[in-house]
Amino acid sequence: MAAITAPFTGQETQLYAAAAALTLSGASAATLVGEVQNLGDMELSANVIEVSTYGSAYKQKLVGQKDSGTLDITLNWVPDATVQSEQALLQTSYSTGAKVHFAIIWQDGSNQAGCTFSGYVQSYGISQPLEDVVTVNVSINIDGAVVLDTDGTL
Repeated sequence: MAAITAPFTGQETQLYAAAAALTLSGASAATLVGEVQNLGDMELSANVIEVSTYGSAYKQKLVGQKDSGTLDITLNWVPDATVQSEQALLQTSYSTGAKVHFAIIWQDGSNQAGCTFSGYVQSYGISQPLEDVVTVNVSINIDGAVVLDTDGTL
């Protein structure tokens, strides 16, 4: 497939989750997380260290460690694990502290880009509003780097 070369909407975005390492080319319907209502912002950041020196009019900066942050996910809750096993995987990961491996694929027609990462379920909450769909709010604390594939080679 080709790379995405113009602005696009997130409407066709797909989230995959698995207990074992996951690659973009290996993401399949078996690991697709269903009923995704919202994927939050993925904000990659780096610590910046200030270096002060006597006699210098300006501070210098050094880049320290990078942090891949957290990803907040909202799912329409499907309690039946036989129907939504990936939703059950997230709940089990919260209970056990096991690492989960993720892939996100962004689609724009036949063009695509994606990323892979792993992390821990930091929080798992169920929201049950009176007159709206019941949702699960999951916060993933990303462990290590997010590997981006933006050239469409997946």
